[in-house]
This record gives sequence, C-alpha cells and structure tokens, in this order.
Amino acid sequence: MLHFVSASLVFTFLVYYFKQTHDLVHEKLSALLMHEMIESRTLRETFSTDLLTGLHNRSNLQGIFLKEVNRARRHGHYLGFFIFDIDHLNDYNDQLGQKMGDKAAANYR
Repeated sequence: MLHFVSASLVFTFLVYYFKQTHDLVHEKLSALLMHEMIESRTLRETFSTDLLTGLHNRSNLQGIFLKEVNRARRHGHYLGFFIFDIDHLNDYNDQLGQKMGDKAAANYR
C-alpha cells in the first residue's frame, strides 16, 4: 500500500509539474506568435509604402494593378488608369541627389 501511495504522489507531482511547464511554454509561444504577427504586419506595411509619403510604392501598386486587371477580366469590364508624375522628384534626385530629394519630399507633404 505504501508503494501505491508513494507512486501516486510522485505521479501527481509529475502531472502538476508538466502541466505548469506546458502552461508556461504555451503562454510564451502565444506571446512570441503575437509579436511575430505584429512584426510581419509592420514589415508588410514598411515594404508596401513609401516611407516619406506613406503612399503605395511601385511594387505594391503593381500587385494592386494585377488584381484589378484580373477582376476586370473576370467580370468582362474595361479597365483604364492614369499615371502622373506631378512633382518630377526623380529629376530632382538625379540633379541634387537622393538626400535632397528625400528632404524635398518630406517638405512636400
């Protein structure tokens, strides 16, 4: 009988210990996953927008354009678009350098 009680106590302790460890690991993994999701969203936003203006960058606009072309094809609609260079910032960058272009763009907002 003493062996049974001892074994039961050891078993109960092990179950309790592993349950506590499991809960702690689960909590830490959940926190890491949440952090990873936030970082992933931040990276997507960073790489899909211009840092100075906050507008969609070229690669993001290409993805949007492709999505809209596919939607127009799917529904049998026409699609038209315009691209304007309203500030000629590329010429400014070419003449005065990227840093001056960034400074001008920051002031342009």
